[in-house]
Amino acid sequence: MTTKTATANGVSPAESSYLEIIEEYLREMSQLRKRMKGSDARIRKADASIRRSLDDTRSILRHVQTTR
Repeated sequence: MTTKTATANGVSPAESSYLEIIEEYLREMSQLRKRMKGSDARIRKADASIRRSLDDTRSILRHVQTTR
């Protein structure tokens, strides 16, 4: 019977390769999450600004309609 050669941490070379790939993907996902948080903050600020502008526009339209 043959056995797989194990590294110092008990993981085979193929498993070690998979772990490295997974760790790289996790790092990439972490970076994407950080960028998404920044984008989300900018989107929330833009939404708030648009909402204020719409409220102002509606207020002006109401005023114009009542003064006719």
